[in-house]
Amino acid sequence: MDTSMPGRPARLPAAARQKSQAAARSFVLSYFAAYNEAIKNPNKAQLIGYGSGRCAACYSHGGKIEVLLQNKWHGKSDFLDLSELKVTQTGDSSVVVQGIGHELPARIADKRGRTVLVGPDSRRHYRFTLSWTHDRWFLDAIKTSATI
Repeated sequence: MDTSMPGRPARLPAAARQKSQAAARSFVLSYFAAYNEAIKNPNKAQLIGYGSGRCAACYSHGGKIEVLLQNKWHGKSDFLDLSELKVTQTGDSSVVVQGIGHELPARIADKRGRTVLVGPDSRRHYRFTLSWTHDRWFLDAIKTSATI
């Protein structure tokens, strides 16, 4: 299943449905809430409709969920927490939202609940490029830079 395919995200909050800077921020937060939930309860369908066909990171996130599904694993906690999100660039139909992502030491468990992996505990700068198409936001790119 291609998680970058168009469609409306199932749980997109009203605050993320407008063509505004605040809505763009809300859209990014909504995507990562869906991603965290998809890790805890593996289901790639939760990510459909967020990424455009250009979002390689969105496709990669779907691949990580696929690995969890194949191994019958699940996350025991959130993977990422975002803070200090702000819109740094705007265009007619695009925005760039930047902030700090705290990659939490998420625990991945097998079907018996035993921890099989522990994620990193690090902070990175995140840059999200969004486009306004078909009367809604899409993620075009998610980039990270050096650990803080």
